[in-house]
Amino acid sequence: MGDSRGHWEGDMLVVEATNFTAAAAYRGANAATFRVTERFTPVSADVIAWTATLNDPTTWTKPWTIAMPLRRERQPTMAYDCHEGNYGLRNILSAQRAAEKEQKEAEKEQEHVEAEGGEPSGGVGPGEGD
Repeated sequence: MGDSRGHWEGDMLVVEATNFTAAAAYRGANAATFRVTERFTPVSADVIAWTATLNDPTTWTKPWTIAMPLRRERQPTMAYDCHEGNYGLRNILSAQRAAEKEQKEAEKEQEHVEAEGGEPSGGVGPGEGD
């Protein structure tokens, strides 16, 4: 995506990213001139102020900055495979639900056949198919 280099300015960590690929350049920025500068500043024991300044003089008239507080999570961090955005897990579960549905339908069909004393639907009975 890009090359990141960090350094400290007092208690603030500054991370500068350059050399982005064209696919990673944000909102049509020119990958050759695009630069992101992130700043991580401790505010308290549980909060870090995070800012990211995006700069590309060939795309925008001036740099622009986004910011948000990063808060310490006191709960255990979930493993990636349990994350809601993990589409592989969703696909695995939906395949399992489909298999369970097929099994349930097959069991119902078998119960119906046994109650009627006959052959399963689609089966070949005595004298048929000879």
